[in-house]
Amino acid sequence: MAGMAGLAVNLAGALSGARTAPGLTAGSDLGTLTLQLAMPNEEMAHLLSSNSSGIARRAGVKLSSARGAGGLPVLKVSGTAVANSVACYLIQDRLFMMN
Repeated sequence: MAGMAGLAVNLAGALSGARTAPGLTAGSDLGTLTLQLAMPNEEMAHLLSSNSSGIARRAGVKLSSARGAGGLPVLKVSGTAVANSVACYLIQDRLFMMN
């Protein structure tokens, strides 16, 4: 549970612009955050970020695939905190249904 308290502090700092938690960066628009979610492979990141997945449209976020630290494939989710939460749910659901 101690880790959750640290996450809350880092999230509050990221929202205020004072600090940024790992994987969470303040966007150019006030209230826009970017999450970087590790993906099992690059193909999955591309598939989820494509328009055909419908996730970005339904959640109201911008999705893109990239390479993170150490070349790890990541899915970038940019939007408000609520929109990012919806996108994370849809991404998790899609990943579950694909496996």
